[in-house]
Amino acid sequence: MQENSATGRLESLKERAVALKEDLEQRFEVLRSRFWFVDSGLHAFRRDNEIGGFVLAGAIAFRLFVYLLPMFLLVLVVAAAAFSIDPSTSERVGSMAGLSGYVVSTLANATETSRKSMWILVPATIWALVVAGRSAARVIALAHSSAWRCPTKPTRTYASLGFAIFTLMCTAVAGVTRYVRSQGLVLVAAGFAIALFTGLWLVASLRLPRDPQATWFDLLPGAVLVAVGTQGLYLFNVLYLQHKVDAAREAYGALGMATTGLLWLYLLGRLCVAAPVLNAVLFERRVSLASDST
Repeated sequence: MQENSATGRLESLKERAVALKEDLEQRFEVLRSRFWFVDSGLHAFRRDNEIGGFVLAGAIAFRLFVYLLPMFLLVLVVAAAAFSIDPSTSERVGSMAGLSGYVVSTLANATETSRKSMWILVPATIWALVVAGRSAARVIALAHSSAWRCPTKPTRTYASLGFAIFTLMCTAVAGVTRYVRSQGLVLVAAGFAIALFTGLWLVASLRLPRDPQATWFDLLPGAVLVAVGTQGLYLFNVLYLQHKVDAAREAYGALGMATTGLLWLYLLGRLCVAAPVLNAVLFERRVSLASDST
């Protein structure tokens, strides 16, 4: 009797689960037919899974991390060649740049060391930047070509120069935004950053693989997504990640800091993949609607 009762309850739960699944699928199909953004979101989700968005984001994050290492080393070498950093100067520079005390102390110690081997470090770091920049540009181009389903063009060496210019411009925008935010103009700083990051990503997207018929207007949604997403990452960094970095440094040292830094870079990589996916899906929808109306 007990076994029959238990089997009956399981069958009843199974039937309810199947009925609930069918009901949710019907409701979702109604939402897809009524709201275009629901249908586009589903297509974007499927496209992201199809191209391996999580894997591409990880590849982008790793290459950005590798690019940042020689870039920071080059900054140290240039700082050592330009002036000698005493403790008071390093604290003042770190405060202006928004760096933590640990990073400032590392900057001062590494600068003193790098001054002794400057002639070896300069060409080595420049070569590492060229190689890492070309690798980062190649994987970002791969993400765009996969999202747009178009062939990938060979990545030239000068792509590392374009990537370096793009990185410097983003750093400059972030610095100006930080200054405006420090003046108490938080909303102005957010709007300023969103507008400039949108323009920067839009210009970069024009140089990346896409459908030949796609115009700059078709690339605008992805640019807005990246710009708004970077501001969301800033809030994530201020409210959560910065505390995790300090805790990880105390518990695990440099390994903990590298892990939390890779987490932030991975989220940035997700934005870099989501932008072309969104652009491609919306472009295909627009082309489909235009062909149906004719």
